Amino acid sequence: LVPDFFTKHRIEAIQDVFNDLDSSGGLTLDLQEAAPFFQYVIAQALNVELTSKQYEELFYVVDTSLTSEIGMGEFVQFIAVFKKVQRDHELALTGGVSSHGKVSKGRKVTHHLTMLKPMLNMEELNKISQ
Repeated sequence: LVPDFFTKHRIEAIQDVFNDLDSSGGLTLDLQEAAPFFQYVIAQALNVELTSKQYEELFYVVDTSLTSEIGMGEFVQFIAVFKKVQRDHELALTGGVSSHGKVSKGRKVTHHLTMLKPMLNMEELNKISQ
């Protein structure tokens, strides 16, 4: 999705963030551990506030293993997909063109979040996180 983004330094930084969020030390993130991260990155990158229900829905979209926990591979995958969503959102705000063609200003953020589900392909990023 964004191959130039994943340098060795960034992977290490992502691992550090993941470890900091993992307050239980279980090497996975549950909803309570992941929600503050989602809240921060979405507010900072997209300048929106989601409801608790939307954060929960996002968590279960990212949880592709259906374990009610997010592993490092899923976390890295979320970062990759979110970078693309963020780029498309920025293009939408400026009236630019996204990878999906012309994007209108004012596109709803919920649409960006629903884009996450079909883009989640763990095979590529499982290699990175191992």
